[in-house]
Amino acid sequence: MCFHSRSLRWFSLMALSLVVGFAPLSRARAAQSRLETRAGEGSGGAGKTKVIRFEVVSIRPSGQRFGGQGLSPDGFRTAIRMWQLVLYAYGPKAYGHWPTDPGLLQNGPAWLGDWYQIDARISNDDVVAWGNQSRYHELLRGALRAMLAERCNLVLHEQTITVPVYNLVARKKLGLKATAPGSVLPTGGVKLPTGAYIVPTGAIGQNWYGATMDDLAAILNDQMHHPVRNMTGLTGHYDFSMHPDHEMDRPSHDYEGDPQLDYRNEILAKLGLELKPGRGPDVNLVIDHIEKPSPN
Repeated sequence: MCFHSRSLRWFSLMALSLVVGFAPLSRARAAQSRLETRAGEGSGGAGKTKVIRFEVVSIRPSGQRFGGQGLSPDGFRTAIRMWQLVLYAYGPKAYGHWPTDPGLLQNGPAWLGDWYQIDARISNDDVVAWGNQSRYHELLRGALRAMLAERCNLVLHEQTITVPVYNLVARKKLGLKATAPGSVLPTGGVKLPTGAYIVPTGAIGQNWYGATMDDLAAILNDQMHHPVRNMTGLTGHYDFSMHPDHEMDRPSHDYEGDPQLDYRNEILAKLGLELKPGRGPDVNLVIDHIEKPSPN
């Protein structure tokens, strides 16, 4: 399978950067073990969290096309294509919306494009923890990985490759304000794992509070055609605003196939920042073995 489409929505929090690779099954199982260990880790590998498994699981072929909902208060319910389910479980982050590119998962059989109805539920004892997981859905991802291993005998591995990237760099004159120590950050917007907040203003503007450059690079990564790396060298927390001009709502420029680059750089220039094309490492997901779901 190899198709290519990518969401470029401004508020999207999805990051996908997976291509092609190969490894013997024995090495793949060792890599699988490392991936499973990371299933319970939060953003940035900050530490392991509780691992939850589904108590009851139903996986059935479905004629329904996209079942909505997904994460529920006591589990996971949706109609989904199998390749989407694998990416949801094993992508670098949980997604702000459904994965849209089967080409991001390599070496899979054709039936991964089939639709399945998933109804998976956790135990009552785990409901509170389930409801308090971060926006990266680390508990859901761990439960989905365990489900795929048990019901589909899934084995996959990561492989490092070199890909085109955008380097987020700082210019000589910055337009960032250091967050005052001990300041109380406003709520009501999107809270990032670092504790920073993004608060929408007006139709398309944003105010950022207590944000790091890693935060900014992560959000930009979800919007650009290539992965974004923080190369600013800035290690502090900052307050700043990002208010695109109305005439920039629909980017008209094109740079190396990515119409978002000029658009984003015009916004970032006001902060003394810039995205520069380069090359850097990234990670593949490659399927070594998968079977159709076992009967309920």
